[in-house]
Amino acid sequence: MQNGRCHCRTTTVKKSGRRDLNPRQPRWQTSDEYRYYITDLGADNASGLLAYIRGHWGIENTLHWSLDSNFREDERRIRQGHAAENFARLSRIALNLLKAEKTNDGGIKTKHLCCGWDHDYLLKVLTGGI
Repeated sequence: MQNGRCHCRTTTVKKSGRRDLNPRQPRWQTSDEYRYYITDLGADNASGLLAYIRGHWGIENTLHWSLDSNFREDERRIRQGHAAENFARLSRIALNLLKAEKTNDGGIKTKHLCCGWDHDYLLKVLTGGI
């Protein structure tokens, strides 16, 4: 950066899409949406940029959905200090520990419940089966 200007290569991507607001109505209403992305990747490969953006949001949405459905993250009302961020980190750690536990064939929610019911199973999850 010299004289307040960045000399790196930047690309601005504008992605447009159309979303159905209420598909149950006989005459669907749609909403046009635009998203803008700034990246240092080259603009010569538009399909590669789109795949990269979709991959990022796929991971983000999968993680958010998993945390919300298993730990009810959206319903939390933690507001003071760093408590919300700390609790979110603990939830991610718990999710990773439950995903790593392979002796129970159930899903994450089942494993979560089993941890509350069985302290030996909870210890197995926390120690990683060591």
